Amino acid sequence: MNLKEIISLKNSGGILSREHIEKVVEDTAAGNMDDILLTDFLKSVYEQGMNLEETANLTKSMTDSGYLFEWPEEWGNIIVDKHSTGGVGDKISLPLAPILAACGLKVPMIAGRGLAHTGGTLDKLESIPGFDVNLEINEFKEQVAAIGCAISGQTSEIAPADKRMYAIRDVTNTIDCLPLIVGSILSKKVAEGLKSLVLDIKVGEAAFMKTEERAHELANLIVSSGNKLGIKTHAVLTEMNAPLGYMIGNSLEIIETIETLSGNGPTDILELIHVLGGVLLISSNIVKNMEEARNKIDRCISNKSALNKFTEMIRSQGGDPRVTNPELMWEVLGIAKYVTRLVSDKSGYVENIDAMELGLISQKLGAGRIKLGDNVKPRVGIELKKKIGDFVTQGDEIARIHSEEEINNEIIETFYSSIKLVDETPLKVSKIIKIIKSE
Repeated sequence: MNLKEIISLKNSGGILSREHIEKVVEDTAAGNMDDILLTDFLKSVYEQGMNLEETANLTKSMTDSGYLFEWPEEWGNIIVDKHSTGGVGDKISLPLAPILAACGLKVPMIAGRGLAHTGGTLDKLESIPGFDVNLEINEFKEQVAAIGCAISGQTSEIAPADKRMYAIRDVTNTIDCLPLIVGSILSKKVAEGLKSLVLDIKVGEAAFMKTEERAHELANLIVSSGNKLGIKTHAVLTEMNAPLGYMIGNSLEIIETIETLSGNGPTDILELIHVLGGVLLISSNIVKNMEEARNKIDRCISNKSALNKFTEMIRSQGGDPRVTNPELMWEVLGIAKYVTRLVSDKSGYVENIDAMELGLISQKLGAGRIKLGDNVKPRVGIELKKKIGDFVTQGDEIARIHSEEEINNEIIETFYSSIKLVDETPLKVSKIIKIIKSE
């Protein structure tokens, strides 16, 4: 079949064979499929969906369109990675990669940039002066071997069909399509040569997946597809109605990462690190259960071996290693021109902090981007001083807004409306909704 016939088959509700999908992906990667045809194909998948076999074939074809990492046989099952569907204040990859490396795992992490109200791992790392997120493949491999972890962007050699498809999806309203989401995420992870993968799938008002039902559907598809392609794949559904941690914004989240690796991490950040890291440590046969995993992770934080790995990674990728010194980190990263302190006009317990509203404020300040390719401002964002469950007395400082221009009343009013205070102590709820295990 030619491309038009393949698209017609899918539009009619037909099932695409491996050969059909390979033809589409090969022509996309080679530049033989113009934007109109590729848009038609993506829309046909968006409207008709794909079954598990089609999704796995799409992922494998996208993976095979580029470079495939190979690692020493003696590494066995220790090659792992984590991926998040994105949220507000979600900096988990930054401390987790060096923690896992300190635990003896190898973490070749291909990360992405932020879009809309969600932050991007690469943008956060680039707020460190000199940090290079564009490693060549050999540099990337050598660093993983030497240090145990590397975090870099997707090169033109890794899953090139995915880069083209994602760019088209971004402008054709086909982002919210489960088979295309799975193909995009997994194609890069399969290319990394992983043995185990854990997905942090956010659920809530500030998440890509608004409902638990939709998140569960994505989790089941991605776990099944990953396993079918030879990676032990797990998914963890986590709540994203309130921000993670206290910091929202690129350099601010680097600050919180260093504080976490120095032993002063917020409880919600540590909860996700323990669970996501624990899943990978168990899957790699490093520990037997979650209690052992938690203890091992805590030791790597308390003895500073994880912080040392983060420092090594920063130095290896050209960044200023002084940033991991808590006494120097603000000086190295710099502070935004304006820091506006906000105080509470009443007393009460914090019942809710609206992550979506704070994410949008952070985006307006310049920490996020409206479309791919937009520049971001590294030092802007929100520094929360209170979390859910904390008691606030009238006049207490509840946040600081970091900005490069004076903020207007609209931003201030939006911030205050995003914090809900009540008279009675609210129940603190776990960020973990459900763990979906590899079969």
